[in-house]
Amino acid sequence: MLLTDWIYNTLATNEKRGFMSLKFRLATYLRNFFLKFSDPFVNYKIGSSVIKMSLSHQLGLYRKSYTQYSTNPARIAELIKEKYADLTFLDIGSNIGDSIPFLREKSFFPILAIEGEEEFYSILEKNTSNLEDVQVCKAFIGEKKESSMRSFVKVGGTAHSLTAQDGKEVCTETLEDILDKFPVFKKSKMIKIDTDGFDCKIIRGARDYLSKVQPIIFFEYFPDLLEKQNDDGISVFDTLFEWGYTKMLVYNNLGTFLYSINLDDKVHVQEMHSYFSGNYYCDIPSPK
Repeated sequence: MLLTDWIYNTLATNEKRGFMSLKFRLATYLRNFFLKFSDPFVNYKIGSSVIKMSLSHQLGLYRKSYTQYSTNPARIAELIKEKYADLTFLDIGSNIGDSIPFLREKSFFPILAIEGEEEFYSILEKNTSNLEDVQVCKAFIGEKKESSMRSFVKVGGTAHSLTAQDGKEVCTETLEDILDKFPVFKKSKMIKIDTDGFDCKIIRGARDYLSKVQPIIFFEYFPDLLEKQNDDGISVFDTLFEWGYTKMLVYNNLGTFLYSINLDDKVHVQEMHSYFSGNYYCDIPSPK
């Protein structure tokens, strides 16, 4: 085992005892030391799968404390597979593909993993190269086809982009543009969106697909990041209601189910929006 693997897996599994445990303290020190100079890959096990991720990635550390973290899409997909034997799955903002092992632990179905950020996409390719029925696509998805100058802010294995004149040119496509390239996924019954502020724009740009196919939409709702993309966020719930969606489930950012809301219940939708504004984000599956 590489030293960096030992460091990461110690932090992700070792229980702190005594004065934080000498082993845990040593791993913490070494991780901080490495990250001053570089961010090397580590191998991290999820179920029966091993994926590559950067030493700075927080997934394993969160999962140590919160056992349901990142597992709710897979739990929901398992139920959908029982209803739709031909289920296909869209993973937008796939990052390094860390959701895929959770999905594979619960059930098996074709997956299209979409990621636009260069570094994350290169790791995504490595993590999916030997997986059956997983296709990858390098693309940024938005509300419409356009280009803009953007910079990227990376923290703990995630990234969000901001408009910046000194940034690099980023071209966005709509989800329906992507589905034209991967027609086998045009009737996908579940779509997961985790794009740090572009989630609602992606939904609005996929009207034909969403209103006709009516998939389960599992998306991150983070008012603070939505605002940075000049998106009010909350209007997306009226849009979904117009397209035939009637209910949403709300999970906190750690994967714990909180409550359900009818999309036409404007008071409770507003309360949910207000609570997560300036606070944490939530994950919302909108079932049909």
